[in-house]
Amino acid sequence: MNLINTLGFITISILLIRVILLIKIDSRRKRNILFKFLFGAYAFEAMMPIIRKPESEGEATWVKVANICLVVFMRFF
Repeated sequence: MNLINTLGFITISILLIRVILLIKIDSRRKRNILFKFLFGAYAFEAMMPIIRKPESEGEATWVKVANICLVVFMRFF
């Protein structure tokens, strides 16, 4: 693979990790994940930083990692 394909793969992987973290955060808050997935809310949320206040320490870690993934995605993009 050349450099552009490698960076593209890394970028898509980081975005996928961010979406998985968003799903974990929503499942912890007992939100309807299927409804948000069907109407593209995760596609929109994947491109925006998480600014809501976390309810627990574990969720705070996920929010921090998800926001770092967004910054890394924007740098590679």
